[in-house]
Amino acid sequence: NGIELVVQLDPPKDPDTYVHRSGRTGRANTKGTCVMLYTNRKEMMLSNISRRAGVKFERAMPPQPAEVAAAAATGIVAKIKEVDSETAS
Repeated sequence: NGIELVVQLDPPKDPDTYVHRSGRTGRANTKGTCVMLYTNRKEMMLSNISRRAGVKFERAMPPQPAEVAAAAATGIVAKIKEVDSETAS
């Protein structure tokens, strides 16, 4: 299947839907990641899904601007090194 990442833009209303959506990453004994975006108003839905589906969510805050800039800088340095090594060949 090859699905490594599922992003859910809103918590589903029932745990079965969550399990179905997130389970797409785990077909044929593979591993994947499911990310769910939600607002504070929908946080209770996550507690319900967690309790009823028996899953534990790992909560993460969005990256801060400095973290985004650092990640972008790292990516740019890697790309520059690729160009340098290709040019030197």
